[in-house]
Amino acid sequence: MRHRQPRSRTACFAVGASLALLTACPAQVATFQRATPLPMPATWLYDALRGETVILETGPAGRHWRWDGTECRELLGVSHGDSLRALAHDPVAGTLYAATTTALGAFDGARWVYFPLPTAGRPVTMAFDTARACLVGVSGDGLTVVEWSAGAWRQVPLASPATGLLVFDPLLGACLRLAPAATNQATTRLHSWSWNGSTWHLRDSGGPVLDALRAVTVDPTTGALFVEIDRQGLPELWQRQGLTWQQLPNPPGAVTDSAALCWDGDGLLRIGNTHARWQRHWRWQHGTWRPLSGQPPAAALGIALAASHDRREILRFSIAAQPPANLPAAETWRFTTHWEQLDPALSPPPRHSAALAWSATDQVYVLFGGTGATGFLHDTWTWDGTNWALQSTSGGPIQNSAVRMATDPQGGVLVIQDPGLHWRWQGGNWQALGNLPVPVFSPLPALAYDPMRNRVLMTERGNAFVWDGQVWQQMPSVPWVVPPTRNPALVYDPGTQRMLYLHDEMPAAFAWDGANWAALPIGEPGPLGTLLQPDFHAGRPFSHLHRYSGVQSGTWRGHDAYLTTTPAVVAQFGFGCGRDGSPGLVVEGPPILGDDHFAVRAELRNPHGLGLLAIGLPGPAQALGGGCALWVGQVVVAPFGVADAAGRWRQALPIPADPSLAGLELLTQAATFDPAHGLYAGWSVSAALRFVIGD
Repeated sequence: MRHRQPRSRTACFAVGASLALLTACPAQVATFQRATPLPMPATWLYDALRGETVILETGPAGRHWRWDGTECRELLGVSHGDSLRALAHDPVAGTLYAATTTALGAFDGARWVYFPLPTAGRPVTMAFDTARACLVGVSGDGLTVVEWSAGAWRQVPLASPATGLLVFDPLLGACLRLAPAATNQATTRLHSWSWNGSTWHLRDSGGPVLDALRAVTVDPTTGALFVEIDRQGLPELWQRQGLTWQQLPNPPGAVTDSAALCWDGDGLLRIGNTHARWQRHWRWQHGTWRPLSGQPPAAALGIALAASHDRREILRFSIAAQPPANLPAAETWRFTTHWEQLDPALSPPPRHSAALAWSATDQVYVLFGGTGATGFLHDTWTWDGTNWALQSTSGGPIQNSAVRMATDPQGGVLVIQDPGLHWRWQGGNWQALGNLPVPVFSPLPALAYDPMRNRVLMTERGNAFVWDGQVWQQMPSVPWVVPPTRNPALVYDPGTQRMLYLHDEMPAAFAWDGANWAALPIGEPGPLGTLLQPDFHAGRPFSHLHRYSGVQSGTWRGHDAYLTTTPAVVAQFGFGCGRDGSPGLVVEGPPILGDDHFAVRAELRNPHGLGLLAIGLPGPAQALGGGCALWVGQVVVAPFGVADAAGRWRQALPIPADPSLAGLELLTQAATFDPAHGLYAGWSVSAALRFVIGD
């Protein structure tokens, strides 16, 4: 078991070399921090100038990500802060344009600058016309074409083709409007119109027959367009090069109007942009579709989840995350530091709402019951780490409603069920244990094993009971009484060695030390009952498919999260200075202990220019002159670097896995020597970023 070490009041932080000792921050309110980062529904777009894929979440949270071909890293310190309607990219200047519900945003990689939208013809689809160096958009009603150039809008009240998508075709050197058009009463084909700045020209009427147009992207290296359509209930992928159309292997999964295509420099990505349980991210290369590696399992109905202290892992069993067809196949996944899908030779029949727990005596996971194609199931299966084995189909609980399961203190697993019975499975047999101390009804109580005290804790509508393997003993009641319609959860916290009681609508948690309850302030409710498990590898509670505040109840978010009292924090601080704008500053990913890939990115607005990064402690700001300020109170290290052709400078800041660094608060600020724009002795200076290292 991992034991949390006492936090030192000083911590050492290195950037290429050791720095001075720095003071750590005190612990903060407990909150859930994402464990397996993956963007929520978002738009993906390739930035050829910087050689990376930019990801913007489409919702009002406005989070930014980058995809480097292997993993997604969140860019913290920047947000577009509004719901997106359309997106386009200038590959020459590297500027990303986003039409939101309220403005046109221009993003240089670290900072947004906003401009008013046109008074009429607000764009719902956009493309950047590289040949004419302007942004082109089409209004939602198709009656107006708008162009953005030199900081001003030009409106052309000219009806465009039927509802479709805009894309710049590098082979034609013009923006194309792809749209379905009726060929006859029975057939609709995809047509292509080009835009020359004043009129539309029909370029191609021989596209594929379709029911709906879904997505389009371009491979800038060959000029080929990739188009996804809906045809008779299935997605089809087509390639258009010049005026030649070619059908490619169909994308996996089901038709969805939220799927997106993106060329990422290495191949074609198909992005699942909804929370539907079959949506995943796929890559098409060499004529084959493959899921992107490192993806967590998608949401599914009635997931069974359990943790093993001995194996330091979490096991998941669920219906396969594929489009439902009657009842799809089952999936088995394992989580240690990341999710891994397993491929057993034998699996239990597909089901949802099964019970799952670790049996220390038998060194196996035990799966019982659930609901399958024929109704309630009563079979018992075990997982030994390699394969599933059927143990029993009778002689145990007769399931006529949901059950709860936990590791039993005497060995094996404990099962409770409505209307108040409990059973023990051990050594291949079921043993009836009689009635519970109180009757239980659906929804069932929260139940979890406490390995520190070798007890099972059960909470039932505010009452609390402990099971030692032989008798139940009533404990002091839970301070917060939860109505029976809510979703209570119990979980062991390996870091504090206490049991935690909380649920998805409660503004606080309660910690049980074996004798008393103590309130634990919590900043973000959201676990889903049995999907909250102890992660013995990381030493903290793990919430699978976590829901965050502000999200409608029942909406899947697909994010895993850790509960921590020392969350990573990134926030903008102060202001920058520079003629015609100051440098921008973001960090790649939250600053977490042991993150070897953590980095600061400065958009210096100065191609191949000299950059300086100041890192140090908070403190009083110092006026530098020319409206510039140094926000870093005590500079500890100041590395130099040179920006690339896009004016970007990336400084790696690997964070050691040293517990004494948890809670350390630092400020960082970037500057570049650019006499044409600098206001302080030829220097332009960014605003600061404050970040706190999380555990």
